[in-house]
Amino acid sequence: MQLKENLGKYAAEAIATFTLVFCGTGAIAANEISGGAVTHVGVSLVFGLVILAMIYSVGHISGAHMNPAVSLAFTSVGRLSARELPLYWTAQVLGGLTASGMVRIIFPTSTTLGRTTPAGSSAQSFILEFVLTLILMFVIMGVAHDERAEGEMAGIAIGSTVTLEALLGGPISGASMNPIRSIAPAIVSNHLGSLWIYLIAPTLGALAGATLYRAVRCKSNLISTQVREDVMQKIKVLFVCIHNSARSQMAEALLKKIGGSDFEAESAGLEPGKLNPLAIEAMADMGIDISKNPTKRVFDMFKEGRIFNYVVTVCDETSAERCPTFPGVAKRVHWSFSDPSGFQGSHDEKLAGTIAVRNEIKAKIEEFVKAIKSGGAIAGR
Repeated sequence: MQLKENLGKYAAEAIATFTLVFCGTGAIAANEISGGAVTHVGVSLVFGLVILAMIYSVGHISGAHMNPAVSLAFTSVGRLSARELPLYWTAQVLGGLTASGMVRIIFPTSTTLGRTTPAGSSAQSFILEFVLTLILMFVIMGVAHDERAEGEMAGIAIGSTVTLEALLGGPISGASMNPIRSIAPAIVSNHLGSLWIYLIAPTLGALAGATLYRAVRCKSNLISTQVREDVMQKIKVLFVCIHNSARSQMAEALLKKIGGSDFEAESAGLEPGKLNPLAIEAMADMGIDISKNPTKRVFDMFKEGRIFNYVVTVCDETSAERCPTFPGVAKRVHWSFSDPSGFQGSHDEKLAGTIAVRNEIKAKIEEFVKAIKSGGAIAGR
């Protein structure tokens, strides 16, 4: 994976970190120079809301870590590669320092620029920062790392946790929970005292939170160890349609061919029928044999407790309301393709139409695989 190909990802991480540090520490500086107009509650809400906004804005691009300790913890559990970690840290440092520089320009009379300092003893703040970050990382793992969770709720859950912990720990330690959130204002204001607390405690807390969640998760009886390992190793995709006779079958076969060993593909339908001969011919035209593939019911996938990273519906617009859905997955995508069973004309004309649909599906699969491997967004149409 080359730097140039992922520049957008790291730019998104830098922008998200900039926004977090600018809004959060800016709120503290504004509260300082206004005599408390923003209030402690207001500052806590700003931190929680900006994290919520950034997760929904760029979470699908960079993951919206905005926190070197979180990135390190993700690396420790295999969610972020060791090769990418320094690039994430670089993006976060650049975003944070730029934000603190901007806060200094806007609030030149602020003496703190939103930096974190212990209100009591160093030991008290160290322990508090460790525990707060552990809890935060535990929540992040639960909603953003576990494939069984509803990924759509990640922003709300994480933002709410940050708000809660800022309300609790803000008056004592500053509730940093994030090394760059403390490093940036400390460097720009040239006040580096006690900075070690906010470097070490959140880092240890994030690693402990990730480790604790993995220990709890591995004891779950919801899914077997083998299934859990399969999900961690491969991107599992289910293609669903009405009959599982043509479009979803072609999509399954094409992802297996194009995605290779990084993906595991299956297909199912609401009302499984007989495999469409046109689909068999269209796939044979490119050297793929699906003639022996069984058609499957989507509800059987349900009963088996199957876990998928993506569920892609491939019905056309006229049957979209009947196209089955699959609850409990992180990502749902809809691609609309014409139904080969409805094609009219001679055999050759219907086959040509089916091949055209196959080519549309192939283009979508190639786009899908590229987006997954580059960490980009998955588009539907």
